[in-house]
Amino acid sequence: MCTSGTVLSATVQVGGTSSDRVAQPLVFYSYQVNGEVYQGNRVRCSTEAAAVMERCQAGAAVRVFYDPANPADSTLRF
Repeated sequence: MCTSGTVLSATVQVGGTSSDRVAQPLVFYSYQVNGEVYQGNRVRCSTEAAAVMERCQAGAAVRVFYDPANPADSTLRF
């Protein structure tokens, strides 16, 4: 299932070794399911972190995909 959500904050997290750096978006978002408010930070992306960051400024609306059996289990997909 999916619902609308709001980006709370977004940054780029850099990891890996000094010779092999990997940048990943770290996005915190909130959303509601059946009147309950949830927060999440899982992001699946098939694009670069910079492109995700352009769409995930604080306050931006996003589509949140969640498990209807466990609405706290959610992700953003880009």
